[in-house]
Amino acid sequence: MSTRANIIIKDETATLYVYRHSDGYPECTGADLKEFVADYESGAMRTNVQQSAGWLFVRGHYEYKSPVLSPRPDPSDRFSGWKCGAYEPTTQLHGDAEYIYIIDLVKRTLTCRVPKGNGFWDNPTLEATKACSKFKTVRF
Repeated sequence: MSTRANIIIKDETATLYVYRHSDGYPECTGADLKEFVADYESGAMRTNVQQSAGWLFVRGHYEYKSPVLSPRPDPSDRFSGWKCGAYEPTTQLHGDAEYIYIIDLVKRTLTCRVPKGNGFWDNPTLEATKACSKFKTVRF
């Protein structure tokens, strides 16, 4: 069974929701996001949603396909061409997410939260989550 996750990237004016269908646990997605936010600290990415979040989708594409960005789906790839990569834009939190990662570009933190209980499935909100004990906050 897949371990699903949401990633929220936010700054003063914008919030972007991202969905990851599998490998959402801290040892995989958490580790990948730690590498991702290191590019904010080094100055390789600007600290706003619009100019940096696209790089997360590029990372997800590299994970699923060859390092060459394809202009159209390849039926021989592991998802038969329907999925562009490990990270997908979405419009909200998903009730099936087991981990919610928050990249806060104002506070310059990466945090992880998990659902508090069964109610998250029907009403996925940050208020229905708690800090993830398996993940230590990253400051960048």
